[in-house]
Amino acid sequence: MEEAGDAAVAEGEPARSLYAKAQALLMPVGRMWGDREEYDQRMEAFTRVQQKLYALPLEYKPVPTPQPKPASQTSTASVAPWRALAAERRFVEAAELLRPTADSYSGMGAYAAEGYSAESVADDAAKNGDAAWARSMYEHAMRSYLMYALFPGRGDSEDYGLGLAEEVLKKLERLE
Repeated sequence: MEEAGDAAVAEGEPARSLYAKAQALLMPVGRMWGDREEYDQRMEAFTRVQQKLYALPLEYKPVPTPQPKPASQTSTASVAPWRALAAERRFVEAAELLRPTADSYSGMGAYAAEGYSAESVADDAAKNGDAAWARSMYEHAMRSYLMYALFPGRGDSEDYGLGLAEEVLKKLERLE
């Protein structure tokens, strides 16, 4: 899977899911390793793949801001339930609402990598005056960090992901 991911990157194709599958094969959730040498080899490979995930750019492009509809066509915009809870700083509850959407191949840092990338894109958009795109990417980053709180990497607790979500919410609030 890692080699398939490398080949995809070389061809300019999406590789995130291939690398995530490689990580899932290297370090299956719930598996205990009795052989320390085997564990160390697997963890070394897992970390190598993680660095490749961190290096991947986000595959998002800004979308044009939609034009407002005439009053007769507007509907009440609804906010996703997890987002409403996050806005109230009820991050643990927001994360639990997201749990059913978890990708079975992600976790162990993949959500953190996605969050860091989205936050970086959002920071650039905010700096360049594109508040709508920044808001969208900050929300994506916050969602990723909440997912990371559910599936933290080795050595991290859920509090790390929740703290990252809090920091992104502060950036969102400054946009408004």
